Amino acid sequence: MTATVTGLNVIDKRFDALTGSKQRKYLRQGARAAGSAMIKATKRLIPDRKSRNKDGKLTGLKRSMMQVPSSKWKNSAELARKGIIGSRIGFRKRGGAHAHLVERGHRIVTVKGKDTGKRARPRPFMRPARDSSKGEMRRAFQTKIINGIKANTG
Repeated sequence: MTATVTGLNVIDKRFDALTGSKQRKYLRQGARAAGSAMIKATKRLIPDRKSRNKDGKLTGLKRSMMQVPSSKWKNSAELARKGIIGSRIGFRKRGGAHAHLVERGHRIVTVKGKDTGKRARPRPFMRPARDSSKGEMRRAFQTKIINGIKANTG
């Protein structure tokens, strides 16, 4: 997913006046804030039957959601050279390895691997969450950028 801030010509000029390290700092903060908004929207839509244990702590897909900044990706050095800053939203393997099956549906098989001929219906949650939170993600990103500019030019 990519984010583009448009219609902010005055802010663009002030942002360009910041040093490269300050620009990257505020872009990282903006990407992180937008990712957090996406995670909140996704957690609201995850169809987890047992989303909390007896202590009230999150379990399953909701607990396994994570956000990984581009600095932690395998090709982070290459991305940094290109000036790419981003954040990936996904699931940890433990507790979330089956997220794609819930999202897209799957064949139902027995424990021994025999196909029953039935299918589990898809229950999409990532794409609807992205669609419903676009405005919130944009606002979170813009707020971080504007706050960064104000902190350095105020």
